[in-house]
Amino acid sequence: MSDEPAERSTITGDDVLATLARSGPEYGPVLAHRLGVPNEELRRRCRSLAAADAVERVTEEPLYRLTERGQQSVGAAAGAERRPITN
Repeated sequence: MSDEPAERSTITGDDVLATLARSGPEYGPVLAHRLGVPNEELRRRCRSLAAADAVERVTEEPLYRLTERGQQSVGAAAGAERRPITN
């Protein structure tokens, strides 16, 4: 059995947010690997989440992290109410 995740055809914004909530800030290629999707799929999803102010690109490498709104969406903050991101 391999350590490689099976490649998925698509991911949701919630998939990205939940993974970042667990891992903390993460480089795009590492995040794509964890989610089992191609880098371009992750970039598209992260651009959409950034437009909704749920994630932000921290560096040019790219390193992504949750914004306060993204944390609220996944309930990462103690007692936070889940607020779905619509975008």
